[in-house]
Amino acid sequence: MRLGGPAGSAAAAQQVLAAAAQNSVTGSLEGDTLVTSKAQRAAIMQKLWARSKVICLRNMVEVDEVDSQLEEEISGECSKYGKVDKVVIATMDDPLHKGKKQVKIFVSFLDEHQAAAAVTALDKRWFAGKSVQASFYDQDRFNHNDFSG
Repeated sequence: MRLGGPAGSAAAAQQVLAAAAQNSVTGSLEGDTLVTSKAQRAAIMQKLWARSKVICLRNMVEVDEVDSQLEEEISGECSKYGKVDKVVIATMDDPLHKGKKQVKIFVSFLDEHQAAAAVTALDKRWFAGKSVQASFYDQDRFNHNDFSG
């Protein structure tokens, strides 16, 4: 099973949902990647459905690397993909590592297409020796300063 272009992805998404409901996927998605786990299916579904003007960047910097220039650096880098409306740098407890903090960087663009260009360019990109995780973030959560997602 392969996903087509943006217009044709609705039918493919229905097939992915049906396969996910059965807890197995046969065939391949997005090129030759075989989907074998619930986590992979969840990641694919997020990319298919969760488009927003806001992106979240994870694993970019550690807490001690946050400084007064980081927001400007992020805004400058992300402006390559569109007009940056706002950058929020949030430090919070890391749910996977008790007692450790994590940094999430949220970037709001003027439209979804700009945000999509940024996610495509920044996801899995190396920054300061780390593989960045870029994904869309829920607009309502962002508007209500809920950075826990």
